[in-house]
Amino acid sequence: MRKTLFKKNTRQWEIDFLRGSAVILMIFYHFIYDLINIAEIPSFVVPSFWRLGPEVIAGMFLLTSGLSSFKQMILKNKSPWEVSWKKSKKVLLYGTLLTLVTLIFTSDTIILFGILQCIGISILLGTFFLTTQPRKLIILAISTLIIGWELEHLGYYNISSQWVSHNLAGGRKMLDFFPMLPWFGYYLLGIFWGKTNFSKFCNRFQKRQAYSPILFLGRHSLWMYLVHQPILILILYILGVIA
Repeated sequence: MRKTLFKKNTRQWEIDFLRGSAVILMIFYHFIYDLINIAEIPSFVVPSFWRLGPEVIAGMFLLTSGLSSFKQMILKNKSPWEVSWKKSKKVLLYGTLLTLVTLIFTSDTIILFGILQCIGISILLGTFFLTTQPRKLIILAISTLIIGWELEHLGYYNISSQWVSHNLAGGRKMLDFFPMLPWFGYYLLGIFWGKTNFSKFCNRFQKRQAYSPILFLGRHSLWMYLVHQPILILILYILGVIA
């Protein structure tokens, strides 16, 4: 019965649409970041922008990743672990390359446990929960999110990122830091959504052609993540905003 949730041997365009929307938000967020921190334009955003931006964007990427993993388990006649490992190692490989780039080309910053590492590990851990009952899954997802948020209020992120910086990164500042709490909770929410009412959500949207630019971004979200910052900086340089 679960196979009716997804079309066999086709990409689920609704997942690409959600992922593409996250890419657009990511590009906008980093464009504002570059204007303020690289071009040194006085800040024109409220403080909550820096807090809510990563929460929404990273949350969308992890949620769609969990949703996609559940779809893969339904459609592919392979072991869930085989599918998860194939997806995970690709994401972790690019995450490692990004770490090496920041290690070589920056002197005081690094991406050591960024969103790619978080997604890669979530794919592996999430394999344990692909067959979990929806009721148990939603309890676990919400609990993970709440515990993570509460730890954040206790200074968990600052303490843990400083520990990683001091002990693993030679004192470099973390450009991206996404520990499993609370972020794994968003991934579990994606699996839960796939198990329950994602098909009802899909039925509300039928005109695929209308969203083709966003679908393109969603289909190539990994590459967009890797190249969007250099492209943004190049554009600002061409426009003369940065020297």
